[in-house]
Amino acid sequence: MTKAGNRHARRFLADGEGKFISGPIRSRFYPIPHDGPVGRMIEAQGRHPYRPAHVHFMIAAPGYRTLVTHLFVDGDKYLDSDVVFGVKDSLVRALNDATAGSVAGGRTAEHDHAVMRYDFALAPAFAEEAAV
Repeated sequence: MTKAGNRHARRFLADGEGKFISGPIRSRFYPIPHDGPVGRMIEAQGRHPYRPAHVHFMIAAPGYRTLVTHLFVDGDKYLDSDVVFGVKDSLVRALNDATAGSVAGGRTAEHDHAVMRYDFALAPAFAEEAAV
């Protein structure tokens, strides 16, 4: 179940190697709300209200700290001017076109699709966190 306004949210379970496959949605740039005081501030600075294309992740595993991050799509026209200054070079990844056929985990993709690769690393939980 997803929250209203967050219709592209998904939950995935990774395989034993930590690989997963996402659905058919390709991330795009979008504007933050800019009709109030934030909009006036952005306008006064001569800036646009856009976030570059990105994908959010919240990754959790027993015995590890939960990781919340995002990855940006290489080549997006707003990478160098993200309205919230969230882009870091280490979080920019290529979104490569791939043809139908075999994909991660021995699965088969029936349609052409896009692939983004990134290796996430989780930190071990502190003793008190692991007990929760």
